[in-house]
Amino acid sequence: MNWEGKEILITGGTGSLGSALVRKILDRMPKVKGIRVYSRDEAKQSEMRKGYQGRPVAWIIGDVRDRRRLLRALRGCDVVLHTAALKHVPVAEENPLEYIRTNVDGTLNVIECCLDTGVERAMFISTDKAVYPINLYGATKMCAERAWIRANLYAGGRPPLFSTCRYGNVWASRGSVIGLWTEQLRHGGPLTVTDPGMTRFWFTIDQASSFVLKSLTEMAGGEIFVPKMPSMNIRELAWTIMSLSGKVVTHGPGIITTGLRPGEKMHECLITLEESRSTVRSADGYIILQDYRDEAREPFTLTSANNDWWLEPTDVRRMLP
Repeated sequence: MNWEGKEILITGGTGSLGSALVRKILDRMPKVKGIRVYSRDEAKQSEMRKGYQGRPVAWIIGDVRDRRRLLRALRGCDVVLHTAALKHVPVAEENPLEYIRTNVDGTLNVIECCLDTGVERAMFISTDKAVYPINLYGATKMCAERAWIRANLYAGGRPPLFSTCRYGNVWASRGSVIGLWTEQLRHGGPLTVTDPGMTRFWFTIDQASSFVLKSLTEMAGGEIFVPKMPSMNIRELAWTIMSLSGKVVTHGPGIITTGLRPGEKMHECLITLEESRSTVRSADGYIILQDYRDEAREPFTLTSANNDWWLEPTDVRRMLP
């Protein structure tokens, strides 16, 4: 993909990933025509735009639920990165309609507007929680992921091309447990862990944004790109962060177990047994193809528990700010 002269719109552009993508595109692709940051948070836009004076960035207040506003914002765009979503698992259980309206209906709006405005490429950001979903958030992302991939049928082999990036937890993103633990340590602890046996996949925001842009340049339409990413046990991670922080826990034991929250899994999954026969390996992970199936391929699942790559304390040290 040639980035020169491209106009890019990022939904949820003031979020952790969205803002990282803005920085990376401007640093790595200086010949882009412009970036449109589309989000509903005026405070975040006001703060973020201070760092981009004189840069080719436009700031658009809008919600993915508003199809008319999206349609206007997308006029003349070549590339769409759809990162906007409501993401907190327990909050989703208490507010299902709001999550459906944003994560499902909002994604359908983005699809329709991409089809109507002649966008060339559109990338959707999914999550491991969309795989074997047991919570409302995961179910909404599964529906959105399926709709996004199958939007290629409506395009009829012509642009726009629709593909997806699916990955696990982003380190220290907004709402991450890393931020919670940092705050708990600042107040003397203890750190709270829902279940000591829980595992999760981990990615830095820099790794996530790099993977998304690389996948965007390689996409042919219809792929689900899955990165190779490490796992770590939650309790071990909490102990490691506590020891590396140099802070002393003054309130109660170092770590307390609070129990699984509504909709939480013990382990996450990035590739299902059923998807594995349609999966090919890439240089930095896997690609799930929609119109390919190898019955001779040995089926597998990729979960945060059976992963063959685990974070070590030295890795965690490098990831801490």
